[in-house]
Amino acid sequence: MNMTWPTSLLRKPKAVLAVMATVALASSLILASCEEKTSLPTPSSTQSSLSSTTSITSPGGSTSLESPAQIWAASVRAVESLGPTRVSISEKYTWQGGTSNSSPAAVEGSASSQIEELLDPPHRRARLTVTASDGTTKTVTIDGLVKTTVTWFASATGGLASYQQRHLLKPPSGLPLPLYAGGMLLENEDYTKLLELSPQTDSPAQELTSTVQTERSSEGLLLKWDSEAKQLRPQGEFWPKSAQWRLLLDSATFLPRRLEVDLSGELEGVTLVAHGVLEYKFDGISGLTEDDVFLSPPTGPNEKVVVRELDPNSPYSPSAKWGQYWLGPTFGRLVVRVAEHRTYELSSLATDNTQTESDDAVILTYAAAELDENSAVAQPGIEASPTPRIQMETRAPLAENSRTSREWAEQRVLAGNWQRLTDRVAGRRALIYVGPQEQIEQPWGTTQSTSVCVLLDDAWVTLTLDPGIAPEDVLPLIQPVR
Repeated sequence: MNMTWPTSLLRKPKAVLAVMATVALASSLILASCEEKTSLPTPSSTQSSLSSTTSITSPGGSTSLESPAQIWAASVRAVESLGPTRVSISEKYTWQGGTSNSSPAAVEGSASSQIEELLDPPHRRARLTVTASDGTTKTVTIDGLVKTTVTWFASATGGLASYQQRHLLKPPSGLPLPLYAGGMLLENEDYTKLLELSPQTDSPAQELTSTVQTERSSEGLLLKWDSEAKQLRPQGEFWPKSAQWRLLLDSATFLPRRLEVDLSGELEGVTLVAHGVLEYKFDGISGLTEDDVFLSPPTGPNEKVVVRELDPNSPYSPSAKWGQYWLGPTFGRLVVRVAEHRTYELSSLATDNTQTESDDAVILTYAAAELDENSAVAQPGIEASPTPRIQMETRAPLAENSRTSREWAEQRVLAGNWQRLTDRVAGRRALIYVGPQEQIEQPWGTTQSTSVCVLLDDAWVTLTLDPGIAPEDVLPLIQPVR
């Protein structure tokens, strides 16, 4: 049975989530209704002509790279040292799947995309265009500290448009935009993050966090490694369980020529196995102008988001016309990891786009300083959690979203699920709502956060606390941003 994959290589705006959920559900029903048996995709023939080696000569011939870590480090350096360059990439996935609780029903399909990435590191400019086989397109540009993304989601009703612009606090490290490394089933949009080096040392001979094998043939150098679920970043509704990677490098330049991955995972209870291939081609260009990286909002976008990053040490936004509050720079061992002023406009999915909603908020996220946001950690006074954090948002007290949020809190109080009390917060008289959020099923288990909402005379403050973080520990720390 052939079907078109509901491509998830592009991040969906909120307006599209309902449509995408329907597509995913329909896909799962199709998968469950088939009757042929699933088999793994045939491995690429690339491996058959390769022979093992432990020592590979660098382009200059004077240095012998004797470990996978050295080879990978050379490839990262080659990518990060690129001058003005056009990178042409073709990406294709094929998959098979079936239900896991019964006689597996076979389903197979494929999806592809063409990617053009223009890089001009000397001028801090870049442009990435991804065109999927289903007609969906995504264009990302960066010009200094301004990053803009325009996405067009193809649909039977004509399509949905999203415009997002982010004003960065500081320029990105490395390339203006990372070298694309895939985005259909896994979120691997940064080539240099495919393999992480051990954090213990910066030595060229350091070990990799994955066990990597090296091989070589007339085609070039090959790195092979496996990844477990905890090392993979899911994309959309697909939850990967394992991956086997094969990366072919040019033996003269150490730039990637081909990246292959075999995946196994689940999509809403359906077991999937997939095979992906990315082919790379590099060509020099003269550079990029301002016009090359300028993207204007599409006519009548369904979603328009503008984000201005704020200094995490003093997250004050001069354009926010309400009181701005935080917990200070730290909460225990949590620090401000995200600080931004976000505005958005969201149009109805109806064709006339007459029904709109909007939001304007300063958003802070407190998370562990020493670990990435997906890591598990146990902090003093905070129970072990896959993502221990506090989300804090402030809005104008009379804004539409603030009024809606307070009405919902009042309903929870009347239902007996939440508490309402009065106290002083940040030296001001405050109305406080406290109660549990709905339980959420996560891959690591069921979680339930706590909501705290505070109505002040100049702001509506909402906090989402991870399990183990008590409202009585947070409320006394709320203070104006100085």
